[in-house]
Amino acid sequence: MSIECEFREGKGELLSLVRDQMQAIGPAPYAPGTPIRLSVGLTEVSIPVEAKCGGSKRRDDGRFDLTLRVINMRRAHRDALTAALTPATL
Repeated sequence: MSIECEFREGKGELLSLVRDQMQAIGPAPYAPGTPIRLSVGLTEVSIPVEAKCGGSKRRDDGRFDLTLRVINMRRAHRDALTAALTPATL
């Protein structure tokens, strides 16, 4: 499962969030250590996220796989994103 998110350069997808590590697909590459601000559209209100890039790799579709480390996010927002990204078990 993924959640749509918005980078400064355009739209992307948030794929996973484990502790402070995020995997995302973004519209542009970032150098390691680059501060990144994005907003995740989980509810009617977008959730702001501040992160630093750990690396980026170009995909076949022209977008980029991003490894991000969260540096600023409210605990309630982190819990809501983690729950939304976790597959439901029966």
